[in-house]
Formats: sequence, C-alpha cells, structure tokens
Amino acid sequence: MKTLKEKIESIKTSADQSATELLISELTNAPKYDTTNRCARVATEPIIKIITDCLKENDKKDLNHQHKQKMKGSDINEKIIKEGYNIKDC
Repeated sequence: MKTLKEKIESIKTSADQSATELLISELTNAPKYDTTNRCARVATEPIIKIITDCLKENDKKDLNHQHKQKMKGSDINEKIIKEGYNIKDC
C-alpha cells in the first residue's frame, strides 16, 4: 500500500468490524522511509569550524545591515567544496 487512497480503499473493501481500527492505526503510524539509497554525511571538525565561521560572519553582516551580503546555505556549501572537503561520502 503506497498511498493514503489505496489504504482507505483496501479497508473499505474489507467487510470485517476491525476495519476502522486498522484504518486508525495505519493513519496514525509514523511513516516508514526507505533509507537504502542515501549517502552518509561527513561532518568533521574543520567543516564545522568553516560553517560556524560563516555563521559568525553572517551575524556581523546582520548587525551592519548588510542583509543581502549574508551567505546562504548553498554559498557555505560551495566554500567547503572549494576548500577541498568532501561533504558526501558516497
């Protein structure tokens, strides 16, 4: 059963009394994610230091009203890659 509609239809087609209990349990369960195709993330001390330094720079720019010059997450990511660190370990 992949979608909510399929779950509801399968329960509607069943004629037993516990169908509503099954529906409630299926809808209230936490989703089960497939994590087999995900890569491990590598967060070493130098990478964390780069990130914290960038965030401190952003705070300084924020205090100086330079909102448009702040680094976004993608900018920080590019900086880490330019410094030769590999974020994904695939």
